[in-house]
Amino acid sequence: VTLKDFRRLCILKGIYPRDPKKRPDRKSRHDKVYYHLKDVVFLQHEPLLQRFRDFKAFMKKVRRAAGRKETSEARRLWANRPDYSVSHLVRERYPRFVDAVADLDDALCLVHLYAALPGNRKVGGTKASKAVRKCARLVKEWQLWICQAGALRKVFVSVKGIYFQAEVEGTPVTWVQPHPYKQKLPGDVDFRVMGTFLEFYETFVRFVLFRLYSTMSLLYPPKIEAEALRSGVPLSQLTAGRASDPNPTFTGEEITGVKETPEAEEKAEDGSEEEEQARIKKEKKLLQKRMRKAKKALKDIAEREEQALEAAQADDEKQGAEEGDDDEGDEDNEDNEDNEDNEDNE
Repeated sequence: VTLKDFRRLCILKGIYPRDPKKRPDRKSRHDKVYYHLKDVVFLQHEPLLQRFRDFKAFMKKVRRAAGRKETSEARRLWANRPDYSVSHLVRERYPRFVDAVADLDDALCLVHLYAALPGNRKVGGTKASKAVRKCARLVKEWQLWICQAGALRKVFVSVKGIYFQAEVEGTPVTWVQPHPYKQKLPGDVDFRVMGTFLEFYETFVRFVLFRLYSTMSLLYPPKIEAEALRSGVPLSQLTAGRASDPNPTFTGEEITGVKETPEAEEKAEDGSEEEEQARIKKEKKLLQKRMRKAKKALKDIAEREEQALEAAQADDEKQGAEEGDDDEGDEDNEDNEDNEDNEDNE
């Protein structure tokens, strides 16, 4: 296994370097990166190793065809290139959904970062347009679920970006979204390593979103409206429809071996109707509460404006009265001066 494949496999498997207790001097030239022996032995049984070897053999065929200037053959081979999935790694690293939610912060930060990158630039030696489009789609799906669930709790704006905090299954999840400005790609960042992290985080975020959407009885992935897509509105491009599967994969008969009776089916339907009615009542109460708050706020604004208008009118009247008194005083002074002049003339 090459060093490049070893590092890539460690990132995908979630194996990180360890700090030994008896570590050599930091200034020593012989200091290296240390891993647990059990972790390295655990990597030997990973199926992705064979996938990496197969892909290397495939790339030799592509380079051979390109070296012979067989362009059509090279393109045909590249179109049928082997692919692999990291879904089994997600289930292996996060056996419980609570563990996945607890490790969701870093994944969301990286997905939001890639969604803000320019898609026409080369990142890590390859064009990032495909990765940027996928991350932008995941960001919209995540924001749509936040709006549907009302899970947003805190927002903070800083120089680095906009920090958000939401409550997911009782666990606070914090992520940062970069400002929508032109991003300058630094040259000292290894985007290949970030691409390996992103390769795992994309699948990981999809798993989490599928579970969250299913919990709220919403379809995943949500549909994209063509008109909204052309208009460029970011969040309204997605519509979250209710999940209704008349033919589920597993039924009660397949799992328990007992066929459900019509009475049980009627009870289940009645229960679903009652839940739907309860949900509608809850939404109505919430809407009425918001309407009352809005009316109260409008009433307060109207009262403040009325008080300000009355105060302004009172000030105008007072100022007018003072100006009238000043005019009368000036007229009296002029009359007195005229009388004195007449007396002097006489």
